[in-house]
Amino acid sequence: MAPPTVNHIKVGGQTFRLFAGLREDPFFFDVEAFFRVRAGALGIGPAAAFRSPGLDFTAGYNVNTIVLSVPLAFLQGKSSATVFDVWETIFFGDKQIERLAQPAINEGLVVTNAFLNALNMVGPDCEADALAGRQPCAAAAAPILAEALKTLRALGNSADQALTIAQAFLPDVMRIDTTEQSGYARKANSSGKPITGRMLLDDVIDITLSVVAANLPPAFRTDNVTYDGPNLCGSRHKPLLTTFPYLAPPN
Repeated sequence: MAPPTVNHIKVGGQTFRLFAGLREDPFFFDVEAFFRVRAGALGIGPAAAFRSPGLDFTAGYNVNTIVLSVPLAFLQGKSSATVFDVWETIFFGDKQIERLAQPAINEGLVVTNAFLNALNMVGPDCEADALAGRQPCAAAAAPILAEALKTLRALGNSADQALTIAQAFLPDVMRIDTTEQSGYARKANSSGKPITGRMLLDDVIDITLSVVAANLPPAFRTDNVTYDGPNLCGSRHKPLLTTFPYLAPPN
């Protein structure tokens, strides 16, 4: 297979590397098992635990991918900043229909689809306002936050623990401290928020479960899925590339 085409573009006097095209989906997660475990914990479905090995629901799938390498100097502008918050949004026309940063936070904690849609239509600034009690976001987000806290309590946390966890993961941004080695939850700030981004092979689901379900038995703290498997049915992902854009070729 031919190597991926990497474009070099100039923006503001800085050179960016850009890849856009089909790649193998690098995410690994037993999605079905997670939703069964959550439903059982909330009492809206039969009790369930994660299977072992888990079924990787993204193995074998491809994704339309945009990979962008951004020079630190461009992000800093005229400042000396080294910490940045990033997130992605999807627009349909001029309407924002989705927002995401940390894996499986919004989808994992919020059950009601209308609440999830509402979160997807605002920015993380509204979540920050809601947590700080600032209006109008505080009133609008109150039932959504209450549902997230209910999910966290159902996963074995006390009311105080649930609030602490919510405040660590929200607002939903991927914080990147460029002075630190990258890795999801490799380092957290005083609020418990991950601050070193993530690597493609980081087991972000297990890391998240180790926090949100820390008080539950081990069978609830891992989805038993790994990138290179073999997972249930023998599924596994292709090896990552060692150079930009890093993602494996499509299937």
